[in-house]
Amino acid sequence: MQINSDINYEYSAIILYLNENFEFDDSALLEKTIITQIDKHSLFNIIINFKNIKYMNSYSLNEFVQLYSKMLKTGISIFITELSENVSNLFQTTSLHILIPIYPSNDAAFKKNNL
Repeated sequence: MQINSDINYEYSAIILYLNENFEFDDSALLEKTIITQIDKHSLFNIIINFKNIKYMNSYSLNEFVQLYSKMLKTGISIFITELSENVSNLFQTTSLHILIPIYPSNDAAFKKNNL
């Protein structure tokens, strides 16, 4: 079983482009995909591109935060790019933008973090 996303590799990062109907209900599958890609490519920087995600409910947000925390504890850096206005407002309202690095584009994440 695969997650509903496209995966690319640029510089020293794995980039996951989540598709519009991706849901965080199965964060274990997303975690497995990330770990598999890390093992396969020995890259520990993950960019998750949200440009196709137009909506997240509180359950999905909680699942993502738990996954983010777990990955951070294992030394994996996760960066978020291209949040839609609705999802960005959710991150702002919950103050997650303070805890999780969010960038307007993949290039901005690369430049800011020397990836």
